[in-house]
Amino acid sequence: MKVRCDARRWSGSNSVMSTSNRLIEIRPEIVKGGRGNVVVFSAATANAYARYLPELKAVASRSRRKNNRLFCSVSDRNYGAGLSPWSWNKIVGALAAQADLPCFSPHMFRHLRLTHMARAGFELLEIARYAGHRQLETTMIYIHLSGRELGEKVARNMRIMDEQLRQIAETLA
Repeated sequence: MKVRCDARRWSGSNSVMSTSNRLIEIRPEIVKGGRGNVVVFSAATANAYARYLPELKAVASRSRRKNNRLFCSVSDRNYGAGLSPWSWNKIVGALAAQADLPCFSPHMFRHLRLTHMARAGFELLEIARYAGHRQLETTMIYIHLSGRELGEKVARNMRIMDEQLRQIAETLA
């Protein structure tokens, strides 16, 4: 498939990214488990993509390598080649070291996103569907809530249940 790129949209053989809709549609044939997925991203990320897409188009037009990757190398050795998972790990590792974050990998972004969704009140089933998991147990591996967060949620819900019981008792009295 030919790569198509403009200021708001990129399309390759594996996925379609739209900055105006703030999502990436990943085709089923490249996703583990064979199910397509949609990844939603923030307005700040959409702005970063919008700034990057003209650069990607320029790299693609100057490169003899024809690929459909969203992120391409600009090094002299691999100019225009798609970035490999190893390259991503190396880039994120270097940025993590600069930020003094030991043991940080690209996969941790997935854990963080799913944990943030849990903190925001998404139901486990919704998070699993977003993540493309068939088993809720798999999703639970990704969600990292602290004991304090769980304690606060239990206390909050206990207050609600206590109030409901008080109202029932008043009604029966």
